[in-house]
Amino acid sequence: VFEGFEVRSDPYALHLFLILPEPWRAQEFAGAAQARGITVVPAGTFAVGRIEAPHAVRLSLGAVPRDQLRSVLAKLAELARGAPVSSRAVI
Repeated sequence: VFEGFEVRSDPYALHLFLILPEPWRAQEFAGAAQARGITVVPAGTFAVGRIEAPHAVRLSLGAVPRDQLRSVLAKLAELARGAPVSSRAVI
C-alpha cells in the first residue's frame, strides 16, 4: 500500500510512522485524514525534549478492524500522494 513511501516500523510493533512527502506537514496531513474519518497522530507528539520531529504521522495498526485495515491504509496512501489544500494554487 505504501510503495514509494518511507515507512519506519519495528516488525513486532502495532504501529508505524509514515514519513510524509513534500509538501505535506504532519499537522496538516492529520487534519486532512481526520476530515476523511481517519485519525493519525503527528510524529511531534512523540518527540522528547526540543528535538525537531520529522514530517511524519504515526499509524496505529491495532486501532482498525483487520478486515478494514488495507482499505484505510490505501486511503491514507492516496491522500499522501496528493497535495494539501494550502499548497494548491488559487486562481
